[in-house]
Amino acid sequence: MTSGEFIRKYITVHKCGGCGEILPWQISDGAFCSKCQTDWNADTVATCGVCFLPARECGCMPDVLKKSGALTLRKLIFYKADNPHCASMSIVYWIKHRKSKRMTDFVADGLRDAIAEELDTLGVGEKEGVFITYVPRGKQSRYSHGFDQSRLVAKALSGIMGYEFLPAFYTVRTKKQQKELDRRSRFRNAKAAIRMKKSADVSGRYAVIFDDIVTTGASMSVCAKALMGSGARGVICVTLAAKPKK
Repeated sequence: MTSGEFIRKYITVHKCGGCGEILPWQISDGAFCSKCQTDWNADTVATCGVCFLPARECGCMPDVLKKSGALTLRKLIFYKADNPHCASMSIVYWIKHRKSKRMTDFVADGLRDAIAEELDTLGVGEKEGVFITYVPRGKQSRYSHGFDQSRLVAKALSGIMGYEFLPAFYTVRTKKQQKELDRRSRFRNAKAAIRMKKSADVSGRYAVIFDDIVTTGASMSVCAKALMGSGARGVICVTLAAKPKK
């Protein structure tokens, strides 16, 4: 064990991502205390109102994302706007507002099996044929918080799975943020705000694209459509939390 690992494990104070209580050193590398871990586990098996599969197995996605050419949308939990203080939603807000390697690694580790399953179904075996990218945070929000949470998770996924990390998109400033807009306006705003880098080589490759939250699917659909239009073989979308279909 290196000195840095010793400090992170035994000296650094880690708090539960759900209730905020200080974690005992024995579980300090995890995301939750035992109670909040139980709550999190329950949310991951909450079932979809359409396919009736647990959140971790559900591949349902917004219609706008289907039309973009995306193959599927895999998620860890369903977005619970009516219960923002539960353990699962606390993780959503944690990675959005705090730069934490422990939490981004937790999210990435939770998604890797779903990604592996999708790639296996497609018969993809070579790492050169896959890259991991992300939906970039809005320019104003990135400057305000000092980091891009989706970039951090995508980079963690790249490290865990061994696939290339390829930042394929960037954003330009728009008058309003996505969260301020209604469903219809979000797609127009995302289309204006998100641009694909000319240097991104995606042709003939499978893309795994991460976004922390998918509600309408507007931002992710803009990215998926751009990837497919640039010659990507397929796009697998993954997220921490998605709004459930009813």
